[in-house]
Amino acid sequence: MPQKTHVHIVARKTSSDLGHLHFFSGFTTPAAGEDLAHTHRFQVAAAAYDGHDHAIDVETEPGTKTGTGHVHLVRGVTDTGGPTPHTHRFHDLTGPSLPVR
Repeated sequence: MPQKTHVHIVARKTSSDLGHLHFFSGFTTPAAGEDLAHTHRFQVAAAAYDGHDHAIDVETEPGTKTGTGHVHLVRGVTDTGGPTPHTHRFHDLTGPSLPVR
């Protein structure tokens, strides 16, 4: 059965590296695939800290059923940035699905 077109909000923070972390939020792309096996792309710039930010560009894991719908695991590593080049890790769940109108 095809998955209805929807997106998820993601609002989290990165790991703390070099004494700081970054916050990020945004929406995934619409679903790619069917049923719970579908995934989403998530692309955003993490909030700037001390004059630098980091890009995030990952694909979510397939959906995980919840009591009210489903969520996705979103995890990865930011791009390299900052005056002292470094990355940050992130690992969390998306919010519930939101219909695309």
